[in-house]
Amino acid sequence: MVLFLLCFHMIGCRCGKRSPCRKPFLKQLKEKVPPAAPTPVNQRASCITQPFAGLSNVGNSCYMNAVFQVVAALYAGKVNGALKELVSGMNTRHEPVERGAMQNFIQNIKNEATSEELKKILNTGNQVDAIEFFEFINKDFKFLNNGEGPFRVSPNANSSLSDLVNNRIDQLEKEMKIKIEMPDQLVIHLQRVGATKVAVEGTASFSLNGSAYDLNGFICHSGIDNSGHYFAYVKRNEKWYEANDSLVREVEDAYAFEQSKKASGLFYSKKAQ
Repeated sequence: MVLFLLCFHMIGCRCGKRSPCRKPFLKQLKEKVPPAAPTPVNQRASCITQPFAGLSNVGNSCYMNAVFQVVAALYAGKVNGALKELVSGMNTRHEPVERGAMQNFIQNIKNEATSEELKKILNTGNQVDAIEFFEFINKDFKFLNNGEGPFRVSPNANSSLSDLVNNRIDQLEKEMKIKIEMPDQLVIHLQRVGATKVAVEGTASFSLNGSAYDLNGFICHSGIDNSGHYFAYVKRNEKWYEANDSLVREVEDAYAFEQSKKASGLFYSKKAQ
């Protein structure tokens, strides 16, 4: 009713002329509806609630954020040092980790880095391949066991993931002249070149040397080479989430599996026999 009367008086009064009573009416309206009180400073924080924390991008850090999301979801019980501190914070917070806190975490990880490759990546500030960063982080903080990957394969339009990985394992067994035992955790690096995003079928689950594997997380890349953007999908409590820097949102299983066909890194766990 108030909105109707306000519009009526803005157009004209009932005599059909331009309203001479608009100002008195607006004055009366203001007297009846007091202005809203300002929001207290301690209540102006982000109201974003998330099942786990998103991560602020501190400049070319999307590849790190994607890797940290996978580690926090799948390897939280195996990490140590500064990486454990970051993962614990991610898994207990329900709002994004702010820029300053992320910079501190990255500096702490940099201080604990021992490998020259990881130090170089963290010191240059340039974006690198997310799965390579995952591999270097694992060398220093050791949350993967030997033999769990990454297995590097080159996708093509005519093969399923199981075909690609089986062929790669056959090649490795011939080169090393040993039988490869299938690990409990399996990381697959799909080496995509340039802007080509060949969809790989059979990424949701597959069998390998008699062992069945289920997808628990993956990393996607948009853009050309390393100049684009990395983001992750992780499975937590039987639900799939997209973790894109500070944004975390739940997605349908079917959507996640469709996106996984274009992933650059896939993370699996072996089904119990």
